[in-house]
Amino acid sequence: MLGRAPRKPFRETALLAVFTKKVEETRKNSTHEFFNLLRYFSSSSYQVLLEGEMMSRTDHFSRENRYRHAFTLVELLVVIAIIGVLIALLLPAVQQAREAARRISCKNQLKQLGLALHLYHDTHSAFPIGSGHTGSSYTSGSYTTARSPWSVAILPYIEQGALYDLYNFAGAAYSYSLEASSAHADNRAVATTPVPAFTCPSYGGYNGLHTNYFGVMGGGVLETSYSATGGNLGRAMWENGMFYRNSRVGMRSITDGSTNTLALGETIYQRAPLTDSSASQHYFTWASSLRMGTPPVPGILAGVTDVPINGWKGDGGKEDTVFIASEANSRGTIRSGTTSTAADAVNCLQCRAFSSRHSGGAQFCMASGSVQFLSDTIDLAIFRRLAIRNDGEVIGDY
Repeated sequence: MLGRAPRKPFRETALLAVFTKKVEETRKNSTHEFFNLLRYFSSSSYQVLLEGEMMSRTDHFSRENRYRHAFTLVELLVVIAIIGVLIALLLPAVQQAREAARRISCKNQLKQLGLALHLYHDTHSAFPIGSGHTGSSYTSGSYTTARSPWSVAILPYIEQGALYDLYNFAGAAYSYSLEASSAHADNRAVATTPVPAFTCPSYGGYNGLHTNYFGVMGGGVLETSYSATGGNLGRAMWENGMFYRNSRVGMRSITDGSTNTLALGETIYQRAPLTDSSASQHYFTWASSLRMGTPPVPGILAGVTDVPINGWKGDGGKEDTVFIASEANSRGTIRSGTTSTAADAVNCLQCRAFSSRHSGGAQFCMASGSVQFLSDTIDLAIFRRLAIRNDGEVIGDY
């Protein structure tokens, strides 16, 4: 194969061009003039003249190149504008990618909690107690009758064995921050130690002590008042789900099937220190157990009743989701039954609602240990059936 002819140096090319021009001019002249032309090209004077011309041309090209590579102000502004448009296009995509990563991380955390529940079941032949209570009913006892919730029971299975060893199971459990410290002196330090396994990465939180994962007590159609049934059942408390007061549910008790029964669900409604009020800074933590009173608060448990997923606009750090929540902050009208006041209708929102920072719904861990994302448009009747472990109802598609 023939190779490409080597490129002639600039000096040789220039000499050849001048020589060719002179030859054309003297082509018709005598041989004597032609040989004089050859002697001229070989003379040192011409070499000096030619080198000077070449250096002059090189300086000229260098100046041209130097000016040619500069940017005008208009070109610079156009480049800046293009970069700005690209950033504006890429930023939402980056934010969506980060949220997708946080959602996956949240799902993995729920799976780990579900696995911990099953490891506990394998050891004790039942799932952990929902919320311990030594009183005879929801209306009897005091703060000192509260005992440890399910979140404390699974600490050894989520690599928190050292914290578990510090817990005094014979002593009173922590309920919420405004109780007298003497009521739960044995366990206050444990309950106010942050445990990241209970926090959804998409939520963040206010003090690092909260939990975004509540046990499912069950649910049903909301009773009209706290005195409608004995012990506040059907209003703030339910006992037809996986976790409730002094519960001991085994796999054989889940007759609807473990894949059709909710065990844990996301929430952003746990009461945190309010960001808009310095006078009311009581809050609950990941280790909060049953709190007696009206309404009684089941710690870190919730039922499925009249509030759709993400049914409230705010969270536990923006309004009081335990004692009174503003109906104006709900997404639509929340069922109030026959009660006469909005306060009675929305009291204890924390214990009858699920929510998340994920767009379109929330994630739930089933009794089987699998994790499903439920849309916030799911039919409430189907949602309630999923919360109940043994009603015998056919769920269907959801």
